[in-house]
Amino acid sequence: MSLHRRLALVALTALLPFQAVHAQDDYPTRPVKLLVGYAAGGPVDTSARRVAAVLQTVLGQPVVVENRPGAGGALAGDVLAKAAPDGYTLMVAASPTQTTTPHLLGKMNYDPRRDYTAIAMLAIGPNILTVRRDSPVKSVAELIAFAKANPGKLSYGSAGIGASNHLAGELLSKETGTSLLHVPYKGNSQAMAGLLGGETSFQFAGVTDVAGHIQSGTVRGLAVTAARRNVALPDVPTMAEAGVKDFEVSVWYAMEGPPGLPKSITDKLTAATLKVMADKSVVNYFQGAGFDIITAGPDEVRRRIDREYTVWGKLITELGIKPN
Repeated sequence: MSLHRRLALVALTALLPFQAVHAQDDYPTRPVKLLVGYAAGGPVDTSARRVAAVLQTVLGQPVVVENRPGAGGALAGDVLAKAAPDGYTLMVAASPTQTTTPHLLGKMNYDPRRDYTAIAMLAIGPNILTVRRDSPVKSVAELIAFAKANPGKLSYGSAGIGASNHLAGELLSKETGTSLLHVPYKGNSQAMAGLLGGETSFQFAGVTDVAGHIQSGTVRGLAVTAARRNVALPDVPTMAEAGVKDFEVSVWYAMEGPPGLPKSITDKLTAATLKVMADKSVVNYFQGAGFDIITAGPDEVRRRIDREYTVWGKLITELGIKPN
C-alpha cells in the first residue's frame, strides 16, 4: 500500500468516532420504525398509533408503526433485540411481553430483562376487583373472609389462562391463603358476561370493561389493582387501602429501544416521549381507555420489569400455569 493510501486510511479511521457522535447529535434524520407485538386494531396497536402521531411531530421525522403479532409480543421483542442500536427501531412494549410471556412460553430467543434499552413509561391500566350488585360481599375483607370460610366456593372469570386477570386471581389466592376457583373464558367481554349472568362470583376486570357497569350500579367495584386510584373510578379504593398490601396487577406500556442504544439518543427519546405523554390529546385518549399516564423515565421501566418478571415467574412456575 502506498504512503498516500495509508495516510488516507489513517485519516478516515480517525474520523469515524467523530462521524458516529455527529450522527447521534443529528438524530433523527430519517423515519423511525415503531414495533408493536400485537395485531392491528387492538389496544396496544391503537395506543402505539396515538403515541406515534404526536411523537413524529416532536421528533420532526415520520414514525411508522409496524405490527409483528405473535407469541404474546415475543416476535416483536425478538426483532427489537436484534435491531441496530441507532434509534431508528423502537417498540411500544406491553408488560406481558417482558414479565409473563417468557415464563408461559418457557423459551425465548432473547432475555426481556437485558436485551433492550429502557426509554420511558407510557401508561398503566389496572384491573378492578368486581362483584355483582346482588353479591353479599361488600368489601375485599368480606370477600377474603367468605373465601376462607368456604374454600373453593368463590369463582372468578378471566380472559383465559395466563391473562392478567387470571394471574391476579391466583396471586390473591396465594397472598390471602384462600382457595378460589378459576373459570377461563375466551376474552374479557365473555368473562364479564359470565359475572353478570351469575356464572362466577367475582372478576378482575379492566376499567373500560367495568366502568359503565359500576356507574350504573350493575356491579360493585371493591378495589383497583394499582398503587393509586384510577382517574375514571376515583371512589374505588386501591387493594392496599382495602387491606391487601403489595398487590399490584396492571398492564402497562413502555417505550423501548434495542440493546446498546447510545445514551445521547436514549436521552433525546426519553425527553421526546415524556413530552408526547403530556400532550392533552394523548392524555385524553389513555384516560378514556382506562389508563393512567405514568411520567417516568428508564429507571422506572427497569424497576417494573425486574420486579414483575420475578413475581410472575415464581407464581407461574409454582402453579405450573401453561397458556391455552
